[in-house]
Amino acid sequence: MQSSFNLIEITAIVKSKWRLALSFTAVSAIIAACIVFIATPKYQSAATLLAGNSLLTDKASIFNPQIKDLYGSFGNGDDLDRIQAIAEMDTVLLKVIRDQQLVQYYALKNEPEPVLEKKALKLLRRELRFIKTPKDQLIISCLSKDGQQAARIVNAIVQSTEENLQSITQLENKRIIQQMDTAIANLKVQYSALEQQPVATNEAAKRMQETESFSILSQLEQYKRISAEYKIGMQAIPSYIRLLEPGTISPEPAWPNKPLVIAIAALAGMVFSTLLILLNNRSNVH
Repeated sequence: MQSSFNLIEITAIVKSKWRLALSFTAVSAIIAACIVFIATPKYQSAATLLAGNSLLTDKASIFNPQIKDLYGSFGNGDDLDRIQAIAEMDTVLLKVIRDQQLVQYYALKNEPEPVLEKKALKLLRRELRFIKTPKDQLIISCLSKDGQQAARIVNAIVQSTEENLQSITQLENKRIIQQMDTAIANLKVQYSALEQQPVATNEAAKRMQETESFSILSQLEQYKRISAEYKIGMQAIPSYIRLLEPGTISPEPAWPNKPLVIAIAALAGMVFSTLLILLNNRSNVH
């Protein structure tokens, strides 16, 4: 069986029904226009950031500033992935919800606060986008009906993420300081017990006591130095985020794009009406 596609006949059929095609196109455009003009506009705000170099958290950089010149200020893709993972955590977003009072903003009520916060979290996630660019930039954007609120949300997420990362470093430093202080206390007890022992009369035993005493004092001095370095490091935790562009208030809504939506609706109406005309006149197409 052979078939042919007669473009001339198809064009003639469509031309003969041009009023129908035009009507579908116009109706589609009018319906789309009514929808986009009735729909609540939404404004977009975005913050662009880079990762700070995680190696700058090395406590050695505090006592030797030249090390920073070897590291550089910016991190790599792994550092950016870490920042994005923290920024998307429920802990960070729930803090933003509380700080920005998003439960009231979303008009949620008549339920316990934890339930309302969970609902607000779902609504907030629908408005957020986390995009990692090929140039190792992270863009955090928010699409909201309130342009000011969108800007406040993205900036609050950046701030909360930075605070969370620094808090993790502080907790790790505290853990190490506690371990060092415990080791220092144990060494002091050992040294005190060693000092209370009677002095050995045998030369070999005397040397052994002196060697053990010197070893304890050396460890004690080393642990005190490490503890002191971490305590100073607690006061000089570097920034993990390099903010390139903070979230700003958008002067115009990002959604809906009225001309684009109307144009797409008109095109869809034209295509649909053309297919409908051809379907109804398929017996005339050879």
